[in-house]
Amino acid sequence: MDKDAIILVLSCLGIVQAIFLVVYLLTLKKGNRKANLFLALTILGLTIRIGKSVLNVYLDLESWQRNLGLSGILLTGPSLWWYGKALILSKKSFLSKDILHFLPFILFVAFSMLIPNNANPISYVIYILVFSHLAFYTFLSFFLLLKNKNEIRKQLARWYRNLVIGAAFIWLFYMGHLA
Repeated sequence: MDKDAIILVLSCLGIVQAIFLVVYLLTLKKGNRKANLFLALTILGLTIRIGKSVLNVYLDLESWQRNLGLSGILLTGPSLWWYGKALILSKKSFLSKDILHFLPFILFVAFSMLIPNNANPISYVIYILVFSHLAFYTFLSFFLLLKNKNEIRKQLARWYRNLVIGAAFIWLFYMGHLA
């Protein structure tokens, strides 16, 4: 087996493990079920995005398929923020109007076949807007943590902080890749 095949197999194993974790979190009956849902959505968003990146190296993906991968970022940001709210402010409920935070993801998926994704200037603008969306929600997540850090257990604060830092590093990686 050559090194590209090994990298592809290992990457796909990581994607499959992430999907198993999403399913596990969605079916877990104990604990904070709302927090589990938003953590599962965060992981799903990252898995969609990273999975697209892996597949795009080895396959010639269509524009709409690359857009579906990009849409994962639009799911990750609000899910990460809502995960923090469910974890830190466990009494906070998710209202029907709060679905508006997920509207960019829903619209991006719905119109993925119409959105250009072919390295032209408008494609770069869309890419930057999508990753600005993640930057905005990453900032909101940091702010949520800082605002409430004295009201939660240190271990929980550390866990959420590390998750937000991880999302920030992913943001930095993809923005660095743009340059």
